[in-house]
Amino acid sequence: MFDAARAALLSLCVLAGTFVVSGTAEAACLSDQQRLQAIQSGQLVSFSSVQSALASRGYTQIQSVRVCQGGSGYVYEVVAVSGSRAARFVVDGRSGRILSGG
Repeated sequence: MFDAARAALLSLCVLAGTFVVSGTAEAACLSDQQRLQAIQSGQLVSFSSVQSALASRGYTQIQSVRVCQGGSGYVYEVVAVSGSRAARFVVDGRSGRILSGG
């Protein structure tokens, strides 16, 4: 029970930090429709590629995902959980490579 409560608290803290720390304006982030169009046009890797990269680090439970304009193109901003640890990741939208987090 303690681990579940701790994981939930960590997730909330990370989620709150995602919006405070990232400072990414919502206008610079894609809607679901825009994200699908970017994937179909080859501007963005599919989310399954991002999931594979996160899973290789042990993060298999996804809490939130958004795609935003980064310095050199699109990035996935993902909050994921591994056991009782929650972490925020920034993943390159073209390659699926983890740029930061964990």
